[in-house]
Amino acid sequence: MNTALLTSENPLRVKLSTLDDSEALLVLPDKQTFKVSRKYLPKGAKKGDILYLDLVSEKQLNFSKQETARAVLDEILS
Repeated sequence: MNTALLTSENPLRVKLSTLDDSEALLVLPDKQTFKVSRKYLPKGAKKGDILYLDLVSEKQLNFSKQETARAVLDEILS
């Protein structure tokens, strides 16, 4: 798995169980299910695909962006 785009240390693994024209049914590892609009799925997602949800707070997301910006700046200046 390419973790470069993930910001949390523990992304939630879900399976794309069903898919129709407007929504998808996602299944969590403990068999809980929930529906989401198809527009939120990655392009080309299909039934049976494994997806990862990266749940982070706004504070964590902003901190991660700052860390990334610092790393890029350090790389440019060195």
